[in-house]
Amino acid sequence: MDQDIPALVLHHWTNALKPYLPSEERATLSLPTCNLFAAGTELPGADPRPEKSKLILSGWAISAFSFPDGKRQIIDFHLPGEVLVFNSPAGSPVHEFALSQVRLTSIDQFFVDEATIATARRHVMDQFENERFRLTMRVASLGGQRARARIATLLLDWYRRLDDIGLVHNGKFIAPVTQEVIGDAVGLSPVHVNRVLNVLRADKVVRIYGKEIELLDVAGLHKIAMNT
Repeated sequence: MDQDIPALVLHHWTNALKPYLPSEERATLSLPTCNLFAAGTELPGADPRPEKSKLILSGWAISAFSFPDGKRQIIDFHLPGEVLVFNSPAGSPVHEFALSQVRLTSIDQFFVDEATIATARRHVMDQFENERFRLTMRVASLGGQRARARIATLLLDWYRRLDDIGLVHNGKFIAPVTQEVIGDAVGLSPVHVNRVLNVLRADKVVRIYGKEIELLDVAGLHKIAMNT
C-alpha cells in the first residue's frame, strides 16, 4: 500500500476547494514548506486564525487529556488531509501529539489572494463543525455503548475519514495504532481491546496485519456499532 500521501492530500484539497471558487480562480496546489514532528512529539498550539490552521500532509496526530496519575484519554484522532482545528487554551490538560511521524504545513501557503484565503477559511470552519459532531458522537459512544460497539464505531470512523482522502484500498488502510492507543480512545484496557479484536476477527468483519486494518464486512461492522 505504498502511496504518496502528501500528493493525495493536495489533490483532495484542490478538489474540495474548487466548488467555492470561480473557474478563473481555481487554486492549483503544490507541495508547500512543512515541518516534521517525530512520533510522541507534542505539536505546537493552533493559531486561532482559520487561514493559519495546520494541515496534516502525512501521519496521524491525537488530542489527549492527561490525568494527574499519568493516564490519558484520547479525545480525537487527526488524520492526513485534515487540519488541526482543536485549539487547546493555555494551561489546558488537553494537548496534541504526533502519533506517528507527522508532516504539518500552514494552509495559507497554498493561497495567493484574499479570495482563495477566504475559501480556505470556509473549508476549515466546515471541518471544525465536522469535528464538533464527531466529538459529540464519541462522548455518546463512551457513555452508551458496550466494548465491541465502541471499537467498531472507532474503526468505522477511521475508515470513512481515510476513504474520503483516498487512503482506503480494497477495504484496507494503514493505522499507526497499538491496542493501548485504541484502549485510550475507547476507555478499555489493552487486554480487553485484544479480546474484542479477536471476537471481531472470529466474526469475519475485521482483519489486522500489524498496522494494516482490513474491514471485511463494513455493513456487518456497522450493525455491531449500532448494537449498544
